[in-house]
Amino acid sequence: MCAACRKAAMVPAIVLGIVFGCVAVLPLYLGSKKARFITAESRFSYTSLLLLILLISLILLAVPVVVCAVVAREVLPPFALALAITFIVGVLGFGAFWAKRIR
Repeated sequence: MCAACRKAAMVPAIVLGIVFGCVAVLPLYLGSKKARFITAESRFSYTSLLLLILLISLILLAVPVVVCAVVAREVLPPFALALAITFIVGVLGFGAFWAKRIR
């Protein structure tokens, strides 16, 4: 594969990594909406909700990486890097937004 073809193949991989990184942040937002309805008498505690959200986010992060490794191994590094950076920035942004909203 020529160098220009490799660069052209990286652009969709990076875009898809950004998209899947944003999708992996969505459970945090949805979980914070659900956390408002937890009472002392409810079966679901904050800890179990947090663990469920983390499990869903990890699945949403791991599945695209495994699929990319099987389907297109040559674009795995830019895809995984874009996915990780987007997820980390999204989580930090969500945490900052949530902390500012609580005050």
